[in-house]
Amino acid sequence: MLPFLVFWAMAVKEPLAPDVDEKALLHGTSWENANWIVRDGFDHRTSKRGMYGNGVYFAGAACKIHQYTCKLHKGQACDCPHERTLIIARVALGDSYQTNRTLWGEGRPPNRDGNGAYDSVHVNPGPVLGHPHTCQTHQEFVIADLNQAYPAFVVQYDFEWKWPQTWLWSVGKNRLKSEQPSRSTKSPPFQPVWMVL
Repeated sequence: MLPFLVFWAMAVKEPLAPDVDEKALLHGTSWENANWIVRDGFDHRTSKRGMYGNGVYFAGAACKIHQYTCKLHKGQACDCPHERTLIIARVALGDSYQTNRTLWGEGRPPNRDGNGAYDSVHVNPGPVLGHPHTCQTHQEFVIADLNQAYPAFVVQYDFEWKWPQTWLWSVGKNRLKSEQPSRSTKSPPFQPVWMVL
């Protein structure tokens, strides 16, 4: 339900711009960083070195961005039971370079044939040359210009692991909360069912 509500809310205010390949994507961070991002934008100069070049990373899958929301276990999808923060952003990908290899240390997207640099980088799931596990699991997007992304929504959520494979998410007071799937519902991890409180 969350994706429907988010896209509906964005569409009502201002539709995504297809001419610049604008997408609603997720960015995992801390509450402190979210405040900076809302104030100053997604500044790629503050990001750490990344597998697909230096820049700000986004994904469409909550399980991917969840890896970057724990203060104790950065880069790991841990089950620490504390408050997490994600940003739902409007991201203008423009002319995106699709890579099937890692781009460690690249300061910007690669150059087009005689037409300057691409606007962003994206990688799809599948084999990736130079990847530590040989294969990319999630689709990811990287931008290197703070004018390409707008933090539309900041969401805080609590994460709790329940056995067997039931993920519970609750998001702040009077905001969003997920329901625990019934025993007859087979929900994969990180695919919460959302409802408005």
